[in-house]
Amino acid sequence: MSEVLLSAFNPSTMSPKLLEAIFVEREPLVQELLGSIRGSLSPTSKAHSLILGPRGMGKTHLVSLIYHRIREGKKGAEGLDEHLRIAWLREEERGIATFFHLLRRIIVVLAATYKDLELEKRLTDLKGNSPQDTQTLAERLLVEWLDGKILLLLVENFEDMLSRMGEQGQQAFRAFLQNRSCCLVLATAPTLTAALSKQTAPFYNFFNLHTLEEFSVETARNLMRLIAQQRGDKEFAAFLETPVATERLRAIEDLAGGHPRIWILFAGFLTKEILDDLVPAFYKLVDELTPYYQSKMENLPGQEALIIETLCEKPGAMPVKELADACFLAPNAVSAHLNDLTKRGFVRSEKLGRESYYELREPLLRVWIQVKGDRDKPIRLIIEFIKRWFISKGNLEPGSLEEFLRIFIRLLFVKGLYEGLPDHCLSEWSKAKSECEELEIPLRMLAAAVEWKRTRSRAALLRLEPELRSKLESLLPPEASVVEAPRRKR
Repeated sequence: MSEVLLSAFNPSTMSPKLLEAIFVEREPLVQELLGSIRGSLSPTSKAHSLILGPRGMGKTHLVSLIYHRIREGKKGAEGLDEHLRIAWLREEERGIATFFHLLRRIIVVLAATYKDLELEKRLTDLKGNSPQDTQTLAERLLVEWLDGKILLLLVENFEDMLSRMGEQGQQAFRAFLQNRSCCLVLATAPTLTAALSKQTAPFYNFFNLHTLEEFSVETARNLMRLIAQQRGDKEFAAFLETPVATERLRAIEDLAGGHPRIWILFAGFLTKEILDDLVPAFYKLVDELTPYYQSKMENLPGQEALIIETLCEKPGAMPVKELADACFLAPNAVSAHLNDLTKRGFVRSEKLGRESYYELREPLLRVWIQVKGDRDKPIRLIIEFIKRWFISKGNLEPGSLEEFLRIFIRLLFVKGLYEGLPDHCLSEWSKAKSECEELEIPLRMLAAAVEWKRTRSRAALLRLEPELRSKLESLLPPEASVVEAPRRKR
């Protein structure tokens, strides 16, 4: 079995061969974008494109693939490279504060990509002129160097670059794109910020928009198959076709959502050997996710960060008024913040009647925040539950039903645990009842516990036989909600 360099956070560092080998689901979009680039070779028509998706959704992988296909003339990009010059501005371009800085950076990247020392020298020679003259001369230098070819400008985190340039820089950039026929932009952004969506903004309604969707369980399974193939891991490839693998993939989806970055990180955690020691493995995963979630959280305004942390503390989705009360903020302010957080991919909503309920788009963010605050409590409980959930249906080990029941009921009352997880798993175990008659009594007790949690009514318990009711009551917490996971008895 061979080692394969997979980078969940920097796909642009991966080899073109590996990028192609683990690419799933989005080939139609790649072909559409390549077709759009081909159609923009005409001097009279430019179809600028913007790819939208939260961090970790696969934007860099897609852009990297397009770049390499054009340079190598493969898979729909045949013949494009001879008509293009590509400047790829990657995620960490923080030094672009004006339109001139953008021009300068483009020229520097082109000089390095195409190994043109003379171009770099000519840029250096522009020093000493006034700022306006320097910008004009840099623009002229770029156009002359292109010599009739089209500049394909790949820009990651486009919204961040626009923010740093300010409105004056944005206006100059847009004027350049409109007045010159030599530049085509393919950009990425987590969401449409004001610089892209406000009607008075220079780039309002300027781009063809393409939104990346989350991976389904089956798409994720295909990704894992490709990773197994690259590693030469036949055992893992065979394991992916089993019912146990399906349950594990669903468990990951419940905790992590459908972000490709998370699935790639989990690729090393699905083997039987690692799952036998899942708690330290999961902690390792959370540590690897720390830079990702820190980058998501660090730039949030104070009140938006408060809303996110409150959603992490409360189980399930919350309506605006309840969330506002918990945050001690005005409902209209919370509503405005939630609208922004929805656009930026932090939360999602579901409308029930006249009211909208909001929850985290990535349940794993809740786990990360919990672990950051307490590395022992409730994350260990979640892992215990997942390990029990992985027991093959109809093949339960002796004593596992009682343990399953005890852990599941504790899960129902863990502060901050994703509300949909117990219901989903209860549904899955219910489906298994036909294969394992032993599940009937525990399932009746679990259903009663779920109803009791929701209603706090003894009517839910009175439907059980006295001996089952007594057993269940011994497992339930006091009337007041449990705010932390109780520790296991030794």
